Amino acid sequence: MALAFLPPSSAFRVGRSADRIRTVPKPRYTPAVRACAAPAAGTTTPPKPYWETKTLSEMTPREWEDLCDGCGWCCVFKLDLDEEDAKDVGRAPGVHQTNTCCRLLDTATCRCSNYVERHKHVPDCIVLNAENVGEAVDWLPESCAYRRVKDGKGLEDWHWLVSGSRETVHEAGKSASNRVISDEGIDDDDLADYIVDWKI
Repeated sequence: MALAFLPPSSAFRVGRSADRIRTVPKPRYTPAVRACAAPAAGTTTPPKPYWETKTLSEMTPREWEDLCDGCGWCCVFKLDLDEEDAKDVGRAPGVHQTNTCCRLLDTATCRCSNYVERHKHVPDCIVLNAENVGEAVDWLPESCAYRRVKDGKGLEDWHWLVSGSRETVHEAGKSASNRVISDEGIDDDDLADYIVDWKI
């Protein structure tokens, strides 16, 4: 049995012949801007942060990388079961969350363990960008900063650019930290055994 693996892909793959697809999260960066910038000289109102004034396509590479909230959910697999696959595993057809993740994901910090050489170890890693983020709503959580900015919403208060700390995403319970296991050694046909009923 060949299942459709999500996330993610720039094209939403379904069906029994679909390949396993995965991404890795962004590495740790120092912020491009301070979350609470000081007012400009002679003014009393601080400037708006870049994520409130720019679209995703207008951001610099550094700003784009900084926007990642570090939740790690883009590296956790989902299964898209067609009717035949769903019947085989005793599930309803549709997209199901699993608790298995890319082998490069540090399951405690939710950071990539080998970002620089990720494609060497995970050739099918797909990078999220301003062009394909609109197709990613089926595997990105509603809290994802890229999704929120695209939809014209602000960042959550636990986002590190707002809170000033990389740990608040974990403290708020919004990350995959210590909730998932590596897919290393797990056969593709057995991933249905790792389906969970979480809502992320």
